[in-house]
Amino acid sequence: MNVVDIITNSAPGIKRGVRYVPEPVKSPLRQLGVKSILSDAYRRLLDPFFPTEQRITAHGLTVRFKIEDPEEYFVFQKYPETDASFPVLGDILTRLEPDDVFWDVGANIGIYTCFAAAKLQSGGVISIEPNPNNVARIEENLALNGLSAEVHERALMAERDEGVLRIYEDADAGAFGFLSEDGSPVRSESLTIDPTESVRVETTTGDALVDGGVPTPDVLKIDVEGAELDVLRGLERTITREGVRVIYVDVITSDEFYDRPIAPDEVYEWFDDRGFETERLWDWDGGHFVRCERP
Repeated sequence: MNVVDIITNSAPGIKRGVRYVPEPVKSPLRQLGVKSILSDAYRRLLDPFFPTEQRITAHGLTVRFKIEDPEEYFVFQKYPETDASFPVLGDILTRLEPDDVFWDVGANIGIYTCFAAAKLQSGGVISIEPNPNNVARIEENLALNGLSAEVHERALMAERDEGVLRIYEDADAGAFGFLSEDGSPVRSESLTIDPTESVRVETTTGDALVDGGVPTPDVLKIDVEGAELDVLRGLERTITREGVRVIYVDVITSDEFYDRPIAPDEVYEWFDDRGFETERLWDWDGGHFVRCERP
């Protein structure tokens, strides 16, 4: 098996807005505005030269991940990352206790899900991701490592309903998407690509999941492409009454990738009003990750 081993003491999270693939390889396709035909041909050409699996070791835990295409291979080459500006995954692992329940909200292909499942002993992992293609990748990566997690194919929002997830495959790992009620395209000056797929997804609230028997989280990671405040509002009762200890949030601050009103101050105010202390952990091109912890 063609496997690349990379060892690090503080592995980074993966942010889909930051382009890690060498631009000489990818930029011609973007400049031409052609995603489907040319990029598929380029992937078929390069696939034989890249491994199909990657091993990542962080804080003494080794996890294997399937590599779907050359773009993902280059993403994984960011491991190891010795720069302290990439501390999110390592920070989570140091704060997880053996009997914790960890919720990975916006799990993508399961990076945090798999590491948390490897870390926890008597606790559990709840992985929440609305994109069915990414859900399949999560389950594949869990099975590859002999790990288990409770995977929910749905989106967390402020209310229970359904919406249309516009999926964009022009991403570095898995795919990202935006949820809208009517399925209308997302448009901004920077994000001019068309969605490659649209799927109708169930939306629910975190409080509803807990009411339905899903274990209450002790630690949360929320990475939901600008809908973070909606997720928090739908989890308010659980967070305020059930003693959630630590919450990691990717706070979107820029419209470079996201054509929607951004109000990061509201996220900070939400946590401040509920007695959390917030620390900024890592900045990326479109926002930053924060850790919100009860004193």
